[in-house]
Amino acid sequence: MSVLASCLVIAAVALTAIARPGRGRRVHQLRQEVVGADDAVAAFELVVGDIRSGASLHAAVVDALHRHREVLPWLREALDRGDPLEVALTREPAHEVDANRSEDDWFAHGLSLCGITNGTGAEVLDRAVASARERRAWRAERRAQAAQALLSARLLTALPLGFSAWGVLTSSSVRAAFRDTPLTAICLAVGLS
Repeated sequence: MSVLASCLVIAAVALTAIARPGRGRRVHQLRQEVVGADDAVAAFELVVGDIRSGASLHAAVVDALHRHREVLPWLREALDRGDPLEVALTREPAHEVDANRSEDDWFAHGLSLCGITNGTGAEVLDRAVASARERRAWRAERRAQAAQALLSARLLTALPLGFSAWGVLTSSSVRAAFRDTPLTAICLAVGLS
């Protein structure tokens, strides 16, 4: 019976080693990322709608940034101080260059392009919104594929452990192999490691 108990302890240790610590924190972080992305897209869809209804780019941006306070807070503060939009966009805080620019950076770049295009701001921001939605869909697809691969790896790791434990619990010949042959215990230890 001590062999059975040791096998169950080894299986329990292996299964807890498979579980990933900090998983709840990562899920919360992903949820926050998606919420922030929705807010940035919603803010700039609001800007596009205001521009198309006749508002100036400056007024539309100020209104959208006051409704969505978490989007581009540095720009909102600069505009509240009375800076023109073109000047406020040049005062973007420095940060590391990232290949996957955040939604906020993406839209700040879109706003600076609006100043260059003279009057086609709605079209530029519309394309930025469409690109942001597409990038977000790609990220979600990559996460789904990675989650599927991770689940498959965990399942393929846990399945042999489950069958081993089941064999020890239900078969006297398996228990006898563990009890009588040290090679079986060695193979189990190598497999678990």
